[in-house]
Amino acid sequence: MEYRGTKFWLHRLCEALHPLHHMFGSISHLALSTIPEAPKALNVVKDWVRTFIHRREFLPDMAFLTDVIRATTLAFMFDRSEADDYLKHAAYFSLRTPPIYIRRGGSSILPELLAAMSGTYTWSLTAGFVFVEHVIIRKLPINIGVLCDLVDFLCSSVIFCGRPPGMVLLHDVTVPRSWLLRFIEYDLPYLNPRMQTNAYHLLLMCTEDLLEQLYGGKDSEYLLYGTSRNFSNVPAVVRHVFIARILKAICLLGYNIRNDLIQNKIRKLLLSLRHEGCMLPSLYSRYVDAASDSWDELAKAIRCSLQHDTMDEMIQLLHKSKAPARDCTLPGVRQVVYDDLMDIRELLDPIPIQDLTRSESSEQIAAAILIQRVYRKVLHHRRGVSNIGTASLHARMHASCTKEVSQLGDNPGLYLRLFLGPLPHVLVCLETVRIDTLSERKRTKKRLKKCSPNEIDALDDLLTKINKANRAAVNLQKQLGPSSVFHERYDDKQLRKLVEEVNDLVSSLPFDTSSDLSNDLHLAMKGIVAEHPQ
Repeated sequence: MEYRGTKFWLHRLCEALHPLHHMFGSISHLALSTIPEAPKALNVVKDWVRTFIHRREFLPDMAFLTDVIRATTLAFMFDRSEADDYLKHAAYFSLRTPPIYIRRGGSSILPELLAAMSGTYTWSLTAGFVFVEHVIIRKLPINIGVLCDLVDFLCSSVIFCGRPPGMVLLHDVTVPRSWLLRFIEYDLPYLNPRMQTNAYHLLLMCTEDLLEQLYGGKDSEYLLYGTSRNFSNVPAVVRHVFIARILKAICLLGYNIRNDLIQNKIRKLLLSLRHEGCMLPSLYSRYVDAASDSWDELAKAIRCSLQHDTMDEMIQLLHKSKAPARDCTLPGVRQVVYDDLMDIRELLDPIPIQDLTRSESSEQIAAAILIQRVYRKVLHHRRGVSNIGTASLHARMHASCTKEVSQLGDNPGLYLRLFLGPLPHVLVCLETVRIDTLSERKRTKKRLKKCSPNEIDALDDLLTKINKANRAAVNLQKQLGPSSVFHERYDDKQLRKLVEEVNDLVSSLPFDTSSDLSNDLHLAMKGIVAEHPQ
Protein backbone atom coordinates (compact mmCIF):
# COMPACT_ATOMS: atom_id res chain seq x y z
CA MET A 1 0.00 0.00 0.00
CA GLU A 2 1.19 3.54 -0.74
CA TYR A 3 2.77 5.57 2.08
CA ARG A 4 -0.15 8.02 2.15
CA GLY A 5 -2.64 5.17 2.34
CA THR A 6 -0.85 3.44 5.21
CA LYS A 7 -0.70 6.73 7.11
CA PHE A 8 -4.44 7.22 6.72
CA TRP A 9 -5.30 3.76 8.06
CA LEU A 10 -2.76 3.96 10.90
CA HIS A 11 -4.42 7.20 12.00
CA ARG A 12 -7.83 5.56 11.81
CA LEU A 13 -6.57 2.66 13.92
CA CYS A 14 -5.16 5.04 16.54
CA GLU A 15 -8.41 6.99 16.68
CA ALA A 16 -10.36 3.76 17.15
CA LEU A 17 -8.09 2.54 19.97
CA HIS A 18 -7.88 5.97 21.61
CA PRO A 19 -11.23 7.74 21.04
CA LEU A 20 -11.63 11.42 21.85
CA HIS A 21 -13.98 10.59 24.74
CA HIS A 22 -14.05 7.57 27.03
CA MET A 23 -17.74 6.99 26.26
CA PHE A 24 -16.57 5.57 22.91
CA GLY A 25 -14.39 2.99 24.68
CA SER A 26 -10.64 2.70 25.13
CA ILE A 27 -7.67 0.47 24.42
CA SER A 28 -8.59 -1.47 27.57
CA HIS A 29 -11.64 -2.86 25.72
CA LEU A 30 -9.47 -4.45 23.02
CA ALA A 31 -9.50 -8.25 23.37
CA LEU A 32 -7.21 -9.59 20.64
CA SER A 33 -7.78 -13.16 21.77
CA THR A 34 -11.38 -12.94 20.54
CA ILE A 35 -10.31 -11.89 17.01
CA PRO A 36 -9.10 -14.87 14.90
CA GLU A 37 -7.52 -12.58 12.29
CA ALA A 38 -5.64 -10.50 14.89
CA PRO A 39 -2.14 -12.10 14.53
CA LYS A 40 -2.13 -11.62 10.76
CA ALA A 41 -3.53 -8.09 11.03
CA LEU A 42 -0.96 -7.11 13.66
CA ASN A 43 1.88 -8.22 11.39
CA VAL A 44 0.53 -5.84 8.75
CA VAL A 45 0.28 -3.01 11.31
CA LYS A 46 3.87 -3.62 12.44
CA ASP A 47 5.13 -3.46 8.84
CA TRP A 48 3.18 -0.29 8.18
CA VAL A 49 4.47 1.39 11.35
CA ARG A 50 8.09 0.52 10.55
CA THR A 51 7.75 1.76 6.98
CA PHE A 52 6.12 4.95 8.20
CA ILE A 53 8.82 5.59 10.83
CA HIS A 54 11.61 5.06 8.32
CA ARG A 55 10.03 7.43 5.77
CA ARG A 56 8.53 10.24 7.88
CA GLU A 57 10.56 13.42 7.67
CA PHE A 58 9.90 16.85 9.21
CA LEU A 59 7.78 18.11 6.32
CA PRO A 60 4.86 18.56 6.14
CA ASP A 61 5.27 20.00 9.63
CA MET A 62 1.60 20.64 10.45
CA ALA A 63 0.98 16.95 11.20
CA PHE A 64 4.53 16.00 12.19
CA LEU A 65 4.17 15.66 15.97
CA THR A 66 0.78 13.97 15.65
CA ASP A 67 2.21 11.46 13.16
CA VAL A 68 5.24 10.71 15.34
CA ILE A 69 3.27 10.23 18.57
CA ARG A 70 0.64 8.01 16.93
CA ALA A 71 3.21 5.83 15.17
CA THR A 72 5.26 5.54 18.36
CA THR A 73 2.13 4.63 20.34
CA LEU A 74 1.30 1.80 17.93
CA ALA A 75 4.91 0.61 17.91
CA PHE A 76 5.10 0.38 21.71
CA MET A 77 1.65 -1.18 21.89
CA PHE A 78 2.01 -3.95 19.31
CA ASP A 79 5.74 -4.30 18.62
CA ARG A 80 7.41 -3.44 21.93
CA SER A 81 10.26 -5.96 21.68
CA GLU A 82 11.53 -4.40 18.45
CA ALA A 83 10.23 -0.84 18.70
CA ASP A 84 13.04 0.65 20.79
CA ASP A 85 15.57 -0.22 18.10
CA TYR A 86 13.86 1.10 14.97
CA LEU A 87 12.30 4.16 16.64
CA LYS A 88 15.81 5.39 17.50
CA HIS A 89 16.67 5.16 13.80
CA ALA A 90 13.65 7.05 12.51
CA ALA A 91 14.19 9.21 9.44
CA TYR A 92 13.77 12.47 11.36
CA PHE A 93 16.62 11.60 13.74
CA SER A 94 19.06 11.50 10.81
CA LEU A 95 18.11 15.01 9.65
CA ARG A 96 18.97 18.41 11.05
CA THR A 97 16.32 19.28 13.65
CA PRO A 98 14.34 22.45 12.82
CA PRO A 99 14.71 25.23 15.46
CA ILE A 100 11.07 24.92 16.57
CA TYR A 101 11.85 21.50 18.04
CA ILE A 102 14.86 22.77 19.99
CA ARG A 103 14.13 23.94 23.53
CA ARG A 104 16.13 26.26 25.76
CA GLY A 105 19.50 24.74 26.42
CA GLY A 106 19.87 23.46 22.87
CA SER A 107 18.43 19.96 23.22
CA SER A 108 15.87 18.48 20.83
CA ILE A 109 12.45 17.58 22.19
CA LEU A 110 12.15 14.53 19.91
CA PRO A 111 14.51 12.20 21.83
CA GLU A 112 12.78 13.43 24.99
CA LEU A 113 9.39 12.50 23.54
CA LEU A 114 10.64 9.01 22.71
CA ALA A 115 12.12 8.61 26.20
CA ALA A 116 8.88 9.79 27.79
CA MET A 117 6.73 7.35 25.84
CA SER A 118 9.10 4.42 26.45
CA GLY A 119 9.28 5.00 30.22
CA THR A 120 12.57 3.14 30.41
CA TYR A 121 14.67 5.90 31.98
CA THR A 122 14.57 7.41 35.46
CA TRP A 123 14.05 10.79 33.78
CA SER A 124 11.38 9.64 31.29
CA LEU A 125 8.49 11.45 33.00
CA THR A 126 10.48 14.65 33.37
CA ALA A 127 11.19 14.49 29.63
CA GLY A 128 7.48 14.11 28.98
CA PHE A 129 6.56 17.13 31.10
CA VAL A 130 9.22 19.22 29.36
CA PHE A 131 7.92 18.11 25.95
CA VAL A 132 4.33 19.11 26.73
CA GLU A 133 5.52 22.43 28.17
CA HIS A 134 7.53 23.19 25.01
CA VAL A 135 4.61 22.30 22.72
CA ILE A 136 2.20 24.60 24.58
CA ILE A 137 4.63 27.51 25.02
CA ARG A 138 5.89 27.40 21.43
CA LYS A 139 2.42 26.50 20.08
CA LEU A 140 3.67 23.61 17.96
CA PRO A 141 0.94 22.06 15.77
CA ILE A 142 -0.50 18.93 17.39
CA ASN A 143 -3.82 17.09 17.39
CA ILE A 144 -5.75 17.97 20.57
CA GLY A 145 -6.84 14.36 21.10
CA VAL A 146 -3.23 13.16 20.88
CA LEU A 147 -2.13 15.85 23.34
CA CYS A 148 -4.86 14.79 25.80
CA ASP A 149 -3.81 11.14 25.43
CA LEU A 150 -0.24 12.14 26.30
CA VAL A 151 -1.39 14.14 29.34
CA ASP A 152 -3.44 11.11 30.49
CA PHE A 153 -0.40 8.88 30.09
CA LEU A 154 1.90 11.21 32.02
CA CYS A 155 -0.57 11.74 34.88
CA SER A 156 -1.32 8.02 35.18
CA SER A 157 2.41 7.21 35.14
CA VAL A 158 3.00 9.60 38.05
CA ILE A 159 0.17 7.92 39.97
CA PHE A 160 1.38 4.38 39.32
CA CYS A 161 5.10 5.05 39.74
CA GLY A 162 5.07 7.75 42.42
CA ARG A 163 4.92 5.48 45.47
CA PRO A 164 5.67 6.81 48.95
CA PRO A 165 9.25 6.31 50.23
CA GLY A 166 9.89 2.75 51.27
CA MET A 167 6.78 1.34 49.53
CA VAL A 168 7.45 -1.16 46.76
CA LEU A 169 3.85 -2.23 46.27
CA LEU A 170 1.15 -0.50 44.27
CA HIS A 171 -1.37 0.34 46.99
CA ASP A 172 -4.24 2.76 47.61
CA VAL A 173 -4.44 4.34 44.16
CA THR A 174 -7.75 5.50 42.73
CA VAL A 175 -7.96 5.60 38.95
CA PRO A 176 -10.38 4.77 36.11
CA ARG A 177 -10.51 1.09 35.19
CA SER A 178 -9.28 1.94 31.67
CA TRP A 179 -6.13 3.61 33.04
CA LEU A 180 -5.36 0.66 35.29
CA LEU A 181 -5.78 -1.97 32.56
CA ARG A 182 -3.66 -0.03 30.09
CA PHE A 183 -0.90 0.33 32.69
CA ILE A 184 -0.87 -3.37 33.53
CA GLU A 185 -1.10 -4.69 29.97
CA TYR A 186 1.05 -2.23 28.04
CA ASP A 187 3.25 -0.17 30.39
CA LEU A 188 4.06 -2.08 33.59
CA PRO A 189 6.62 -4.52 32.13
CA TYR A 190 8.68 -1.69 30.64
CA LEU A 191 8.47 1.28 33.03
CA ASN A 192 11.58 1.98 35.05
CA PRO A 193 10.73 1.19 38.71
CA ARG A 194 13.02 4.03 39.89
CA MET A 195 11.44 6.63 37.61
CA GLN A 196 11.43 10.15 39.04
CA THR A 197 7.91 11.55 39.35
CA ASN A 198 8.39 14.85 41.18
CA ALA A 199 8.51 17.17 38.14
CA TYR A 200 4.75 17.17 37.58
CA HIS A 201 4.61 20.85 38.59
CA LEU A 202 5.87 21.59 35.04
CA LEU A 203 2.71 20.02 33.67
CA LEU A 204 0.45 21.99 36.01
CA MET A 205 2.15 25.26 35.06
CA CYS A 206 1.56 24.87 31.33
CA THR A 207 -1.90 23.34 31.84
CA GLU A 208 -3.16 26.74 32.97
CA ASP A 209 -2.30 28.22 29.56
CA LEU A 210 -3.77 25.21 27.77
CA LEU A 211 -7.09 25.46 29.62
CA GLU A 212 -7.35 29.16 28.83
CA GLN A 213 -6.75 28.45 25.14
CA LEU A 214 -9.31 25.64 25.13
CA TYR A 215 -11.93 27.71 26.93
CA GLY A 216 -11.91 30.80 24.73
CA GLY A 217 -10.30 29.53 21.55
CA LYS A 218 -7.78 32.38 21.52
CA ASP A 219 -4.19 31.37 20.59
CA SER A 220 -5.37 27.79 20.01
CA GLU A 221 -4.70 27.67 16.26
CA TYR A 222 -1.87 25.21 16.84
CA LEU A 223 -4.28 22.66 18.34
CA LEU A 224 -5.62 20.53 15.50
CA TYR A 225 -9.01 18.88 15.48
CA GLY A 226 -10.35 16.40 12.94
CA THR A 227 -8.71 16.41 9.55
CA SER A 228 -8.64 20.07 8.59
CA ARG A 229 -9.67 22.28 11.49
CA ASN A 230 -7.66 24.07 14.11
CA PHE A 231 -9.16 24.52 17.52
CA SER A 232 -9.81 28.24 17.26
CA ASN A 233 -12.88 27.72 15.06
CA VAL A 234 -14.52 24.62 16.52
CA PRO A 235 -17.81 24.90 18.44
CA ALA A 236 -17.60 25.57 22.18
CA VAL A 237 -19.28 22.25 22.98
CA VAL A 238 -16.32 20.43 21.38
CA ARG A 239 -13.79 22.52 23.30
CA HIS A 240 -15.57 21.66 26.56
CA VAL A 241 -15.04 17.93 25.91
CA PHE A 242 -11.27 18.40 25.96
CA ILE A 243 -11.34 20.79 28.91
CA ALA A 244 -13.14 18.04 30.83
CA ARG A 245 -10.46 15.52 29.83
CA ILE A 246 -7.60 17.74 31.02
CA LEU A 247 -9.39 18.53 34.30
CA LYS A 248 -10.11 14.87 34.94
CA ALA A 249 -6.43 13.95 34.45
CA ILE A 250 -4.98 16.64 36.72
CA CYS A 251 -7.69 16.11 39.36
CA LEU A 252 -6.84 12.40 39.52
CA LEU A 253 -3.18 13.37 39.78
CA GLY A 254 -3.89 15.65 42.74
CA TYR A 255 -6.20 13.11 44.39
CA ASN A 256 -3.52 10.40 44.40
CA ILE A 257 -0.50 12.57 45.23
CA ARG A 258 -2.07 13.93 48.43
CA ASN A 259 0.06 17.05 48.50
CA ASP A 260 -1.66 20.15 49.92
CA LEU A 261 0.37 22.55 47.77
CA ILE A 262 -0.47 20.70 44.55
CA GLN A 263 -4.11 20.27 45.50
CA ASN A 264 -4.47 24.00 46.14
CA LYS A 265 -2.83 24.70 42.80
CA ILE A 266 -5.35 22.42 41.07
CA ARG A 267 -8.26 24.12 42.85
CA LYS A 268 -7.04 27.52 41.61
CA LEU A 269 -6.81 26.12 38.07
CA LEU A 270 -10.41 24.97 38.27
CA LEU A 271 -11.68 28.24 39.73
CA SER A 272 -9.97 30.19 36.92
CA LEU A 273 -12.60 28.72 34.59
CA ARG A 274 -15.34 30.67 36.34
CA HIS A 275 -16.36 33.70 34.29
CA GLU A 276 -18.98 36.14 35.46
CA GLY A 277 -22.28 35.75 33.63
CA CYS A 278 -21.23 32.46 31.99
CA MET A 279 -22.80 29.13 32.88
CA LEU A 280 -20.34 26.25 33.10
CA PRO A 281 -21.10 23.17 30.96
CA SER A 282 -22.23 20.04 32.78
CA LEU A 283 -19.18 18.16 31.49
CA TYR A 284 -16.98 19.74 34.16
CA SER A 285 -19.15 22.09 36.24
CA ARG A 286 -19.20 19.54 39.09
CA TYR A 287 -15.41 19.85 39.42
CA VAL A 288 -15.44 23.65 39.48
CA ASP A 289 -18.42 23.88 41.86
CA ALA A 290 -16.79 21.40 44.25
CA ALA A 291 -13.43 23.19 44.05
CA SER A 292 -15.06 26.45 45.15
CA ASP A 293 -15.99 24.71 48.40
CA SER A 294 -12.98 22.62 49.47
CA TRP A 295 -10.59 19.93 48.32
CA ASP A 296 -12.65 17.34 50.19
CA GLU A 297 -15.69 18.23 48.10
CA LEU A 298 -13.59 18.09 44.93
CA ALA A 299 -12.32 14.65 46.00
CA LYS A 300 -15.93 13.45 46.25
CA ALA A 301 -16.65 14.77 42.76
CA ILE A 302 -13.59 12.93 41.42
CA ARG A 303 -14.62 9.66 43.02
CA CYS A 304 -18.17 9.93 41.68
CA SER A 305 -17.23 11.14 38.18
CA LEU A 306 -17.76 7.67 36.65
CA GLN A 307 -20.55 6.53 38.96
CA HIS A 308 -23.19 6.13 36.24
CA ASP A 309 -20.78 5.42 33.38
CA THR A 310 -21.34 2.33 31.26
CA MET A 311 -17.89 2.27 29.67
CA ASP A 312 -15.61 2.90 32.65
CA GLU A 313 -15.58 2.89 36.44
CA MET A 314 -13.46 4.34 39.26
CA ILE A 315 -11.26 1.73 40.94
CA GLN A 316 -9.50 1.96 44.30
CA LEU A 317 -6.66 -0.56 44.16
CA LEU A 318 -5.48 -2.02 47.48
CA HIS A 319 -2.79 -4.59 48.10
CA LYS A 320 -3.87 -7.61 50.12
CA SER A 321 -1.13 -7.11 52.73
CA LYS A 322 -2.25 -3.55 53.48
CA ALA A 323 -5.99 -3.69 52.88
CA PRO A 324 -8.14 -2.77 55.91
CA ALA A 325 -9.81 -5.67 57.66
CA ARG A 326 -13.19 -3.95 57.46
CA ASP A 327 -14.75 -2.91 54.15
CA CYS A 328 -14.72 0.88 53.85
CA THR A 329 -15.64 1.44 50.20
CA LEU A 330 -16.39 5.06 49.30
CA PRO A 331 -19.40 6.08 47.15
CA GLY A 332 -18.69 5.99 43.40
CA VAL A 333 -15.63 3.76 43.80
CA ARG A 334 -15.19 0.02 43.39
CA GLN A 335 -12.59 -1.37 45.77
CA VAL A 336 -10.33 -4.08 44.36
CA VAL A 337 -7.94 -6.01 46.62
CA TYR A 338 -5.14 -7.83 44.79
CA ASP A 339 -2.18 -10.02 45.58
CA ASP A 340 -0.46 -10.11 42.17
CA LEU A 341 -0.76 -7.38 39.54
CA MET A 342 -1.12 -10.01 36.84
CA ASP A 343 -4.42 -11.08 38.43
CA ILE A 344 -6.02 -7.66 38.14
CA ARG A 345 -7.50 -8.20 34.68
CA GLU A 346 -9.43 -11.19 36.02
CA LEU A 347 -10.48 -9.27 39.13
CA LEU A 348 -11.79 -6.42 37.00
CA ASP A 349 -13.58 -8.49 34.37
CA PRO A 350 -17.33 -7.94 34.45
CA ILE A 351 -19.70 -10.74 35.37
CA PRO A 352 -20.42 -12.86 32.26
CA ILE A 353 -23.79 -12.12 30.72
CA GLN A 354 -24.92 -15.72 31.15
CA ASP A 355 -24.51 -15.32 34.92
CA LEU A 356 -26.81 -12.32 34.93
CA THR A 357 -29.68 -13.81 32.98
CA ARG A 358 -31.59 -17.03 33.37
CA SER A 359 -31.45 -19.43 30.43
CA GLU A 360 -34.44 -19.74 28.11
CA SER A 361 -36.58 -22.88 28.08
CA SER A 362 -36.65 -25.20 25.06
CA GLU A 363 -40.20 -23.97 24.28
CA GLN A 364 -39.00 -20.34 24.22
CA ILE A 365 -36.09 -21.23 21.94
CA ALA A 366 -38.39 -23.12 19.54
CA ALA A 367 -40.80 -20.16 19.47
CA ALA A 368 -37.96 -17.73 18.72
CA ILE A 369 -36.75 -19.89 15.81
CA LEU A 370 -40.26 -20.02 14.36
CA ILE A 371 -40.65 -16.24 14.63
CA GLN A 372 -37.29 -15.80 12.86
CA ARG A 373 -38.35 -18.04 9.97
CA VAL A 374 -41.68 -16.30 9.49
CA TYR A 375 -40.05 -12.86 9.70
CA ARG A 376 -37.43 -13.76 7.09
CA LYS A 377 -40.11 -15.01 4.68
CA VAL A 378 -42.15 -11.83 5.08
CA LEU A 379 -39.04 -9.67 4.68
CA HIS A 380 -37.99 -11.55 1.56
CA HIS A 381 -41.47 -11.11 0.08
CA ARG A 382 -41.47 -7.38 0.80
CA ARG A 383 -38.06 -6.74 -0.68
CA GLY A 384 -38.54 -8.81 -3.80
CA VAL A 385 -35.82 -10.29 -5.91
CA SER A 386 -34.84 -6.96 -7.49
CA ASN A 387 -34.07 -5.40 -4.12
CA ILE A 388 -31.47 -8.07 -3.41
CA GLY A 389 -29.58 -6.86 -6.46
CA THR A 390 -29.99 -3.25 -5.30
CA ALA A 391 -28.58 -4.08 -1.87
CA SER A 392 -25.60 -5.75 -3.50
CA LEU A 393 -25.01 -2.69 -5.69
CA HIS A 394 -25.15 -0.39 -2.67
CA ALA A 395 -22.63 -2.56 -0.82
CA ARG A 396 -20.35 -2.61 -3.87
CA MET A 397 -20.39 1.18 -4.26
CA HIS A 398 -19.75 1.81 -0.57
CA ALA A 399 -16.88 -0.70 -0.61
CA SER A 400 -15.31 0.92 -3.69
CA CYS A 401 -15.37 4.34 -2.00
CA THR A 402 -13.89 2.97 1.22
CA LYS A 403 -11.14 1.24 -0.74
CA GLU A 404 -10.10 4.46 -2.48
CA VAL A 405 -10.43 6.81 0.52
CA SER A 406 -6.66 6.94 1.05
CA GLN A 407 -6.26 8.86 -2.22
CA LEU A 408 -7.87 11.86 -0.53
CA GLY A 409 -4.65 12.51 1.36
CA ASP A 410 -4.09 13.59 4.93
CA ASN A 411 -6.56 16.47 5.27
CA PRO A 412 -9.71 15.92 3.19
CA GLY A 413 -11.81 17.80 5.73
CA LEU A 414 -15.55 17.75 5.12
CA TYR A 415 -14.99 16.26 1.66
CA LEU A 416 -14.37 12.89 3.34
CA ARG A 417 -17.96 12.94 4.63
CA LEU A 418 -19.25 13.60 1.11
CA PHE A 419 -16.99 10.90 -0.35
CA LEU A 420 -18.17 8.18 2.06
CA GLY A 421 -21.73 9.42 2.61
CA PRO A 422 -23.82 10.67 -0.33
CA LEU A 423 -21.35 9.85 -3.14
CA PRO A 424 -22.04 6.07 -3.09
CA HIS A 425 -25.74 6.86 -3.64
CA VAL A 426 -24.79 8.95 -6.68
CA LEU A 427 -22.74 6.05 -8.03
CA VAL A 428 -25.66 3.64 -7.49
CA CYS A 429 -27.83 5.91 -9.65
CA LEU A 430 -25.23 6.12 -12.42
CA GLU A 431 -24.53 2.38 -12.50
CA THR A 432 -28.26 1.61 -12.57
CA VAL A 433 -28.74 4.06 -15.45
CA ARG A 434 -25.77 2.63 -17.34
CA ILE A 435 -27.01 -0.96 -17.04
CA ASP A 436 -30.61 -0.05 -17.78
CA THR A 437 -29.71 1.97 -20.88
CA LEU A 438 -27.86 -1.04 -22.28
CA SER A 439 -30.88 -3.25 -21.64
CA GLU A 440 -33.28 -0.69 -23.09
CA ARG A 441 -31.09 -0.19 -26.16
CA LYS A 442 -31.07 -3.92 -26.82
CA ARG A 443 -34.86 -4.12 -26.35
CA THR A 444 -35.47 -1.08 -28.60
CA LYS A 445 -33.30 -2.51 -31.39
CA LYS A 446 -35.33 -5.72 -31.30
CA ARG A 447 -38.54 -3.70 -31.53
CA LEU A 448 -37.13 -1.77 -34.52
CA LYS A 449 -36.68 -5.02 -36.45
CA LYS A 450 -40.32 -6.01 -36.00
CA CYS A 451 -42.09 -2.64 -35.88
CA SER A 452 -44.47 -1.16 -38.42
CA PRO A 453 -43.38 1.79 -40.62
CA ASN A 454 -45.40 4.16 -38.45
CA GLU A 455 -43.33 3.26 -35.37
CA ILE A 456 -39.87 3.63 -36.87
CA ASP A 457 -39.45 7.36 -36.23
CA ALA A 458 -40.61 7.13 -32.63
CA LEU A 459 -38.40 4.13 -31.85
CA ASP A 460 -35.45 5.72 -33.65
CA ASP A 461 -35.90 8.85 -31.54
CA LEU A 462 -36.15 6.70 -28.40
CA LEU A 463 -32.93 4.89 -29.32
CA THR A 464 -31.14 8.22 -29.77
CA LYS A 465 -32.23 9.36 -26.29
CA ILE A 466 -31.17 6.04 -24.76
CA ASN A 467 -27.72 6.26 -26.36
CA LYS A 468 -27.35 9.85 -25.18
CA ALA A 469 -28.28 8.84 -21.63
CA ASN A 470 -25.81 5.97 -21.73
CA ARG A 471 -22.96 8.25 -22.84
CA ALA A 472 -23.86 10.78 -20.15
CA ALA A 473 -23.90 8.09 -17.45
CA VAL A 474 -20.53 6.67 -18.52
CA ASN A 475 -18.99 10.15 -18.68
CA LEU A 476 -20.27 11.04 -15.20
CA GLN A 477 -19.01 7.71 -13.86
CA LYS A 478 -15.52 8.53 -15.13
CA GLN A 479 -15.59 11.90 -13.38
CA LEU A 480 -17.22 10.77 -10.14
CA GLY A 481 -15.79 7.26 -9.77
CA PRO A 482 -13.94 6.64 -6.48
CA SER A 483 -10.56 6.36 -8.24
CA SER A 484 -11.02 9.57 -10.26
CA VAL A 485 -8.33 12.24 -9.76
CA PHE A 486 -11.19 14.73 -9.55
CA HIS A 487 -11.66 13.87 -5.87
CA GLU A 488 -8.07 14.78 -5.00
CA ARG A 489 -8.97 18.46 -5.50
CA TYR A 490 -11.74 18.45 -2.82
CA ASP A 491 -13.75 20.60 -5.25
CA ASP A 492 -17.18 20.50 -3.61
CA LYS A 493 -18.56 23.21 -5.94
CA GLN A 494 -17.83 21.15 -9.05
CA LEU A 495 -19.12 18.08 -7.21
CA ARG A 496 -22.45 19.85 -6.70
CA LYS A 497 -22.67 20.65 -10.42
CA LEU A 498 -21.95 17.05 -11.38
CA VAL A 499 -24.54 15.71 -8.93
CA GLU A 500 -27.10 18.14 -10.37
CA GLU A 501 -26.26 16.70 -13.81
CA VAL A 502 -26.92 13.21 -12.41
CA ASN A 503 -30.28 14.40 -11.10
CA ASP A 504 -31.18 15.89 -14.49
CA LEU A 505 -30.09 12.67 -16.21
CA VAL A 506 -32.22 10.39 -14.03
CA SER A 507 -35.21 12.75 -14.25
CA SER A 508 -35.09 12.90 -18.06
CA LEU A 509 -34.78 9.17 -18.80
CA PRO A 510 -37.26 8.03 -21.49
CA PHE A 511 -38.00 4.82 -19.53
CA ASP A 512 -38.55 3.62 -15.97
CA THR A 513 -35.43 2.28 -14.25
CA SER A 514 -35.31 -1.32 -13.06
CA SER A 515 -35.21 -0.17 -9.44
CA ASP A 516 -36.56 2.91 -7.69
CA LEU A 517 -33.78 5.53 -7.54
CA SER A 518 -35.80 8.23 -5.78
CA ASN A 519 -34.34 7.49 -2.35
CA ASP A 520 -30.73 7.42 -3.57
CA LEU A 521 -31.29 10.58 -5.57
CA HIS A 522 -32.86 12.29 -2.57
CA LEU A 523 -29.92 11.38 -0.31
CA ALA A 524 -27.42 12.52 -2.94
CA MET A 525 -29.11 15.88 -3.48
CA LYS A 526 -29.68 16.47 0.23
CA GLY A 527 -26.13 15.50 1.22
CA ILE A 528 -24.21 17.31 -1.52
CA VAL A 529 -26.41 19.98 -3.11
CA ALA A 530 -29.03 21.03 -0.55
CA GLU A 531 -26.61 21.25 2.41
CA HIS A 532 -24.25 23.51 0.49
CA PRO A 533 -26.35 26.20 -1.18
CA GLN A 534 -24.52 28.53 -3.48
